[in-house]
Amino acid sequence: AMEYEESKALYEDLIKQLPDYSKKDEWLLSRMLSFFGKIGVEPSRTGKHILNEDGDFTHSSVTFDLELTYEQLGKLIEMVENSEQFMRLSNLTVSRAEGSLGRLQAGFRVHTLFLKNKEEMEKPAK
Repeated sequence: AMEYEESKALYEDLIKQLPDYSKKDEWLLSRMLSFFGKIGVEPSRTGKHILNEDGDFTHSSVTFDLELTYEQLGKLIEMVENSEQFMRLSNLTVSRAEGSLGRLQAGFRVHTLFLKNKEEMEKPAK
């Protein structure tokens, strides 16, 4: 019974971290552009925004390519991974930027999940 209660609490915490479903078309891109602004970089390429429906959940992901410093990359990863809303970074590739000491060329995909009926799921179970 204790394991069930712990699992239920973890699930409820995860649900609270999911972004608002009504904003699924623009939320992830907007959030990332905000992060880029905070560290002073602009993506050189933004890939197609992919939305995949799976039951009550929608998986959202976008790819980015950009040039930045090691410090900026560290701050960006920290912002994504420590975001109050659920976000994850994957497929990270890093190489030295052509003709520029201390600068990197990075590419990655950022993911989040949206829940269609989040308000219902957040209600306490009886």
